[in-house]
Amino acid sequence: MPRITILTLLMFCSMNSFGQNISVTFTGTGAATQIDSVIATNLTTNQSVTLPGNETLILTPIPESHTFQS
Repeated sequence: MPRITILTLLMFCSMNSFGQNISVTFTGTGAATQIDSVIATNLTTNQSVTLPGNETLILTPIPESHTFQS
């Protein structure tokens, strides 16, 4: 019984530490069809990054936390 518990715990931890990146793209709609720039702010750390409207923002999860790194 303890062996199954340990194996289950190890599987859960390994699944949790190998998250996937999140890619975010921006497009204009309505009267604004083109985006000059985008400011993305991490509300947890208050860090911000400015990127041109045609670039993709890639968010990478940090292992052992529920925050993202840009």
